[in-house]
Amino acid sequence: MSIIVHGAGNRVYGRPVRKPRTKKAILAYLTEHYRYDGRYARCVKFNRLNMSDAALQTASDAWMLEWSELYNIVVHDILKAFRLRHKDTAHEIEFAGRSGDYLTLYATRDDPDELMTWALADLRDRLAVVWDFDETVEQAIDAFIDWCERHEYVEKTLMVSRTVKVAQERHAQA
Repeated sequence: MSIIVHGAGNRVYGRPVRKPRTKKAILAYLTEHYRYDGRYARCVKFNRLNMSDAALQTASDAWMLEWSELYNIVVHDILKAFRLRHKDTAHEIEFAGRSGDYLTLYATRDDPDELMTWALADLRDRLAVVWDFDETVEQAIDAFIDWCERHEYVEKTLMVSRTVKVAQERHAQA
C-alpha cells in the first residue's frame, strides 16, 4: 500500500495515497488513526511541521504576538468550509491541547474496538468524514506554512499620539 508521509502529525503522519475501499483497509485506517483525548486528531506543533528555520521563527513569533489574528487570516476559512460541508452531522475541526497544538475532529468519539462491529456502509460514512478531516488539516497546514514562508516579523517604532487630560487654571470671568 502506498503511503503519503507528511511532516506534520504525531511523530510522522502517514496515510494511504488513495481512500481505503475494503472493510479491512477502512478499519485499519480508522483504528490506527492518531487520536487526542479520544478524538481523531492531528498534531500541528510547529517543530513537527516541515518548514524552514525562517518560517519556524515566523510561526513562533506569530504564536506569541497575534495568533488569533493569524488564525483568522490563514486557516479560519479552511476550517469553516469543512464545517459547512458537514453541517448535517455537526462535525467540526477544533484546536485542542494545552497550547492548542492539535486539531481534532469534534463531535466524533469512536471506540476502535466498537468499529469492528459496524456495517460496511457505516464505516464508509465515517471514513468519508475522517478522510475529509485529514485533507482539510493538510490544507490548513499548507496554508499556514506558505504564510510563514512568505512573512517575517520585524520591529518597527510607531509614534502614537493620544489624548490625555491635564489640569489647567480656570480663567476668571468678569
